[in-house]
Amino acid sequence: MQDAMKLNNKRQLCDNCRTSVKATGQIPLQVRLSGGMFDYQLWKNYQIWKNSTADIHCSVVVFLWEQVLEAKVRCRLCNANFKEAAESQLYADFDRSTCVLAVKYKSEDTNGIHSMSFMTNHSHIHLLWVTICPSEYASSEEMESPSPLWIPASEVSYDTRVASWRKLLQNCMNAHDDCRNNESFTPTRLLEITHLHDREYNVRLVCCQDCSVIGSYTTLSYSWGTGANGPCRTTKDNFNEHIRGIAWDTLTKTIQDAICVTHALGLKLLWVDSLCIIQDDQRDWENEAAKMSNVFAGSELTIAAVAAIDSCGGLEIDYIAPPIYDPPGNGYSGALVRWGVTRFGDLETSHLYSRGWVFQEILLSRRRLNFAENVFWHCRCLVQSENCHYISHEEEMLPSEIMMIEDWHDLMFTYSGKDFTFRTDRLAALAGVVKWYSKKFELTPLLGLWCETLSLDLGWQNIGRDCEGATPQQSTIAGLPSWTWLVWDGYVQAPFKNGVKAHVPFLRVIECRINWAGEPMTSALKSVDLRIQAPLKTFMLTIPQNPDKDGLQLNGWEQSVVILDRLGTSSIPYKYTQPKTAQLLILARAQVNLRHAKSVVTFLVVQDMPKVTEFPRYKRVGAGHINMMDVSDDDPLKLPLLFSDSVDTIVELI
Repeated sequence: MQDAMKLNNKRQLCDNCRTSVKATGQIPLQVRLSGGMFDYQLWKNYQIWKNSTADIHCSVVVFLWEQVLEAKVRCRLCNANFKEAAESQLYADFDRSTCVLAVKYKSEDTNGIHSMSFMTNHSHIHLLWVTICPSEYASSEEMESPSPLWIPASEVSYDTRVASWRKLLQNCMNAHDDCRNNESFTPTRLLEITHLHDREYNVRLVCCQDCSVIGSYTTLSYSWGTGANGPCRTTKDNFNEHIRGIAWDTLTKTIQDAICVTHALGLKLLWVDSLCIIQDDQRDWENEAAKMSNVFAGSELTIAAVAAIDSCGGLEIDYIAPPIYDPPGNGYSGALVRWGVTRFGDLETSHLYSRGWVFQEILLSRRRLNFAENVFWHCRCLVQSENCHYISHEEEMLPSEIMMIEDWHDLMFTYSGKDFTFRTDRLAALAGVVKWYSKKFELTPLLGLWCETLSLDLGWQNIGRDCEGATPQQSTIAGLPSWTWLVWDGYVQAPFKNGVKAHVPFLRVIECRINWAGEPMTSALKSVDLRIQAPLKTFMLTIPQNPDKDGLQLNGWEQSVVILDRLGTSSIPYKYTQPKTAQLLILARAQVNLRHAKSVVTFLVVQDMPKVTEFPRYKRVGAGHINMMDVSDDDPLKLPLLFSDSVDTIVELI
């Protein structure tokens, strides 16, 4: 330790950066608030940001942009900070009125480690994320460093990092009851790992039914990539060869690194989809894709290759640079400082997390190590960065029964925006989550909706190919009916974005049959029959008077919104410049957490189709809702007076 200290005994931070670091360590996390503003004592000399959002962060120090921008001598932290600024597209907007603020986030500290962000006062633009560790861990031989990343050595080696990952795993296995696997599951096939030398291993595919003992295994969540950057695959032709062994040099870097990490953690089995599923055997693919929920939920740990855009990218596991040690002096206690690392919030916007197949892999995993520029541990009880900065305690990732409807609608929105190499995979990639929900809550799945909550689920609204409302595109998956959101490629949302207190359904399911060629969700869809009973009423669709409002309105009713599926929230077609007749099926009325409405009524816009049975047939063409404010309705959970002349009708939805 002392030898390492000799390498870092000079002052490393300038006055501005040292002031920021010092302040983040001294000012309490719970800043007193007054009238929605920060405590005046923090702002007596700086009134620029006094109306900032106090529930997210507290400002600990402000220094002028020009002080550092025009400084002749800058420290390494300044250079890194303003390199980020200069490379951003917002650099041209910086002027003399721009200030840079050091912001300490209100996350609970672990071992005194905390984070701050350098931000501009314009639009709250983040420049650089910095993590700070008290210097006593470096200056005292008696205090053990909370993480190997805070040892001020020449570099942090792979073996040193592995020790910290192993410690996180063992702690979770021993102390976190919510993360334990209560149901054992053995995949059909796994990769068996045997160490040869250095970081090279014997790897072979094993059929688990032929093995007398199968131990714990890890799973790999990664982005395949295309062409030459795609992973090695198991096929019918090379299956027997892979049983005998898989040549190390045929494996891409991401899979090689996952094998190294698995073995380093003390495990000898790994599940990788490209190798454990026979890729050119349709029946095997369907059967194994249907087991994904069990595969990832049963895994001891999921290794998530966040930093890699394809299977050649690797996990960046070799080593990382040491922290900067800024020694004590003049009432300053000193600090260890790191920057240039991935924030936990950046994971959700990463390439990996944008992939459709990864959605259920991440959601269903009990534990995972996220490999970005640095490593994040995430289990159902703890979220923590590799440098030991505590982020938060987690409740169980998958929802409670009380929150099931809202959580499913949130998941529906998130999944609808995911990317796929093959858009026809959208059903199969959701199969694991559907299976988990169905078993957990005893629900009947209906192509991304649920029979038991259909009156609420059917009210989904099409946004478009992106959140900005680009015109939606219809899915190429054969056989999908008009009423499932999976028939559209792009974002959808539920009408109840602020929570449902209570609701009454006006729709009743009479009959529902879904026939698959094989496994549900992963095989071809053969036929769908849905018969419901709901109030039916004719309305006029009109253009809203307010040009900023999305969609259409019912009879000019300003509290109503109608979104046509084929348009999403994009521009209104010419034919709707005059009122048009539309038929509505009333779905439900719900009490909601809105200040401007007592309740919300949802409905489908349907189009009459030729009969094939005694019941009228309708195709969904849109959906909408009305915010009800009429106090003359005695019971907010009854059919409103506006729909009192509707006719309860049994119909077939196609």
